[in-house]
This record gives sequence, C-alpha cells and structure tokens, in this order.
Amino acid sequence: VQLCTPEEMVLNPADEYVAEFARNAPRDRIVSAAAIMKKSTAKTPSKVSGACVLASTKIGAIAEQVISSDKPTPVTDADGYVLGHVSRERITKALFGKGEIV
Repeated sequence: VQLCTPEEMVLNPADEYVAEFARNAPRDRIVSAAAIMKKSTAKTPSKVSGACVLASTKIGAIAEQVISSDKPTPVTDADGYVLGHVSRERITKALFGKGEIV
C-alpha cells in the first residue's frame, strides 16, 4: 500500500505492485512541471521574461513547448519567479517512464 498523491505514485512507486498499477496512468495529465523540474540553485529569486511555464501546469500541456526548445524551459511560480527548469530529457522521461528523473 502506498498513500500519496497520484503524481508521487506515478513518479516514485513504492514497489512493483504499485508500479504495475500506475504503469498505464495518463502521466501527461497527472504529473506537473514542478515535479520534474531541476530546481534552481540561485540564492535570490529572479523573474523571467519570455517563454516559461507555471509550476502547476501538467506536462501534457507543455510537452511541445519544452521539446521544441533548444534550451531548458524556465518553471515559475504564480508571481513569475523562477523555481527551476524543465529540459527535453526530463519531460521525455516523465512522459514515457524511461529512466529516473535526476
């Protein structure tokens, strides 16, 4: 038994039973940008202008934008402050469940 959010269950199943249960879950509608982003290491928060995605946005809604970009896409909070970045590699692993998202 694993008590957690659907997002946590899909990304980090506790055991093979949970992994099998979550295997066919619609990752694109469950997993958020915040869950797969590489967190910012900046000491002070900064705002971004240009293409970015909200942390709460599901990855299905941002996949095309992230995959078609040459650089990682900034992930922001509701106030526009950068929390981290999502790369092609991270979103591909999250969508298709291939490998650990590090």
